Amino acid sequence: MRLLALAGVIWLFGCGSPLGTDDGGSGTAGGSGTAGGSGTAGGSGTAGGNGTAGGSGTAGGSGTAGGSGTGGGAATTTLSGTVSSNLTLSGLVRLTDDTIIASGVTVTIQAGTTVRAEPTKGLDVHGTLVVQGTKASPVVFDTASSGGLTWAGLTVTGGSATLNNVSVKACTTAFHATAGSTYTVVGISVSGCSGALLLESAGTIQYGTLHGMGLAQQGSPVFLTNANATLSDLLIDNTNSGVDMVVVNGGTPHFDHLEITQSHCALHFNSGSNITITNSNIHGNSYMLMLEAATGVTITGNNVTMNSTANIGSCTTGSATASGNYVMGAATDGTCTAQVTVSAPVTPAIATAGPRAQP
Repeated sequence: MRLLALAGVIWLFGCGSPLGTDDGGSGTAGGSGTAGGSGTAGGSGTAGGNGTAGGSGTAGGSGTAGGSGTGGGAATTTLSGTVSSNLTLSGLVRLTDDTIIASGVTVTIQAGTTVRAEPTKGLDVHGTLVVQGTKASPVVFDTASSGGLTWAGLTVTGGSATLNNVSVKACTTAFHATAGSTYTVVGISVSGCSGALLLESAGTIQYGTLHGMGLAQQGSPVFLTNANATLSDLLIDNTNSGVDMVVVNGGTPHFDHLEITQSHCALHFNSGSNITITNSNIHGNSYMLMLEAATGVTITGNNVTMNSTANIGSCTTGSATASGNYVMGAATDGTCTAQVTVSAPVTPAIATAGPRAQP
C-alpha cells in the first residue's frame, strides 16, 4: 500500500500494504423600509438584525454580515474570515472565503439552512458548531460552483461539533476532526466528495449514508488515525476494486451495525488495538478485512458474504477473534491461520445485522 499526502488529503492507492459583505447596509438586509421592512427579514432583530446573523452589521468577524434584503424572504448571510462572536444562521449562507469559528464562539445553524461555499473554501471550527437539522429539514452544505469544482468541507480543529441531520455534497473531505477535537454526528449524508470522514480524535457518528465516487474514487473515503471513534448505522458504499473503504492507523475504533460494499478492502487495519466489528453486513468487496498489524480485534454478529478474494486476509503480526458470524466461503486466507481464532459460523444469516433506521 502506498500513501500520498497532498494538500492535506490522504490518498491511498491499492490495498497492499467570517465574515464579508452582502449588499446589505450596516445592520440591515437591504435597508430599513425596503422589501422585508422593519421587523421582517431586513428588520431589527431578525437575520441581519440586531444580535442575530450579522447583528448590528457585524458578528465579531472581519467585515460585515448583513442579509441580502431580497423580497422579504429568508435572508442571505455572507461569511468569510473569522467569526468572533456567537451567531445563529438560517436561510442561505454563502462562504466566500475560508471561514473560521474562533475559540470560545458558538455558531448555530438552524434546520433547513443551506451553506454554499465557493470552490476550495471551507469552514474550520476552533470553537463550537451546532447544526440543528431534522430528518424532514436537514442542513445542506454544498458548493457554489456549477462547473464541477468542489469546496473544502467541514474541519474541526480542536473545537467541538454537534451535527444533526446534515447533507454534505461536492467537497474534498466532508468531515475532518483533528486531534483534540470532539464531535457527535447524528444523521449524515455524503455524496460527490473525494473523502467522507477523516478522523483523528474520539467521537461518534451514527445514522446515514457515505457514498463514494465509483470509478472516479482515488482515495479511501473513511480514514481514521489514532481515533477512538464509534461509527454505527451507516451505509458506506460505491468506490471501486482498487480502493479500500475504511482505513485504520492506530487507536481503538468501534464499527457497529454498518453495511460496507463495493470496495477492495471493506476494512483495512494497518495498526490499532481492541477494535470491534459487530452486527454488520459486509459484502461484495474483494476482502472483508485486511488485518495487518492490528491486535485484539473482535469480529462478531456479522453477515460476511460475497467477498471475492478472502474474508479475512493479510494477517502479518495482527490478531483477531471471530465468532457468531454468518460467513460465505472460508473465514480467512492462508496468512491468518495462526493469528485469527475462528469459531464455527452461524446459520441462517443474521436478520438484525446492518444499519438500523434513524428514529
